[in-house]
Amino acid sequence: EQKTYRPPSFTISLPRIAQEMGKTTIDPQDVKERLQLLGFTVTHTTEETLTLNIPAGRKWDIESSEDFIEEYVRVVGINTVTESLPMLAPNYYPIDHEQQLREEIIDPMYSAL
Repeated sequence: EQKTYRPPSFTISLPRIAQEMGKTTIDPQDVKERLQLLGFTVTHTTEETLTLNIPAGRKWDIESSEDFIEEYVRVVGINTVTESLPMLAPNYYPIDHEQQLREEIIDPMYSAL
């Protein structure tokens, strides 16, 4: 009995690809066409996602949506990725327990003097 290959599929987020590339939007048709050129089969599309089947020869190479993003960036060129720092919430910085106590208890005591 011969087994038939059933390709694994992934659903990838187009806004996530855009975000990872430092862009606000990305052309869904461009992503679809370029991934098809690499052998991926698009089985379903929505405004924000593509569902793709992985070709047999790539099933060990593609394990997550990050791998699809990497493949897309490789084809369009790394120079198309916008250089940017990660976004942090305003006034966000990790603080330790001592710093938290100082801000909540000690600092208000000194300002009350």
